[in-house]
Amino acid sequence: MNAHGVFSVTAGAGPRAPVIVVHGLGLDHTSWDALSAALSPSRQVIRVDVRGHGRTPLRGAGHALDDLADDVANVLTSYGITKADFVGLSMGGMIGQHFALRYPEKLNRLVLTCTASAYGPEAQPMWDARIALVKEKGMAGVVDTLLARFFSPTFLALGGETIVRTRQRLLTTDAAGYVAGCETIRKLNVTSQLASVRAPTLVISGGADISLPPALGRQIAEHVPSAQYVEIANAGHLASEEFPEIFNGHISCFLDA
Repeated sequence: MNAHGVFSVTAGAGPRAPVIVVHGLGLDHTSWDALSAALSPSRQVIRVDVRGHGRTPLRGAGHALDDLADDVANVLTSYGITKADFVGLSMGGMIGQHFALRYPEKLNRLVLTCTASAYGPEAQPMWDARIALVKEKGMAGVVDTLLARFFSPTFLALGGETIVRTRQRLLTTDAAGYVAGCETIRKLNVTSQLASVRAPTLVISGGADISLPPALGRQIAEHVPSAQYVEIANAGHLASEEFPEIFNGHISCFLDA
C-alpha cells in the first residue's frame, strides 16, 4: 500500500494488537521478514519503508524525525488502526521514540532495538565524513564500512546469505535517501524527554554493537519509566539478523505479555 507517500506491506491477523515495524538506516521493510513471520500468526504486522528507502521516495529538501513519526501515524490511519505496538531498529528506534512522544494515544507497547536517544557533538565529524563519501562515491563507497559496523567480526567472517543479502540491500539504497537519513538522525536528542513515555517499553542492545553500543540502550532504559532492558551477548548492530530466534523471541514475549 502507498499512503501519504509511504510504502507499506501488511501480513497476518489475529486477536493481538497490530504492530508496526520500522527499519534502520540504509535498509528497508525486508529487514523484518523473520519478525513478520514470527508475529503474523497472531496479529497484523505492518512494515514500512522510511522516506528515501526501499519503495518510499524522498520528498522535499529535508525532513525531521518528527516528520517520520508523522508518517507512521498516517500509515496506521490508512489501515484504520487507532492504536498499535511499535518495533524499531536503529533509525527505526529513533523514529519510535519520536512517535511515542508525539502520539502516546496511538501507542500500545514500544520496542526500541540497537538504538540511541541522542548523538553528541563527538559524533558529528563521523556523519560529515560519511555523508561526503556517499555524495562522492555512492553507496558502494561505504558498503564495506557499514557491514563492518552492522555485524560482529565473528559473524561477518562467516560470510553467508545474510551478509550477501544485506550488502545488496545497501547497494540498492538510494544515495540521496541515505544522505537525507544521515542528516535527519544526526540531530537526534530526546534523552531528556523520555521520562514522559508511558507505554510499556522493551530496549534491546547487541553486546558487540560498535555502531550504537549497549551503554546507549541502557541510557534509554534508565530514562523511560516502564522500560525493560535486554542485551544479546555477542550480537552486532543488526542483532535481528545475527540472532533472529533470540531477538524475535524477546519481542514476541514482550508484545504478548
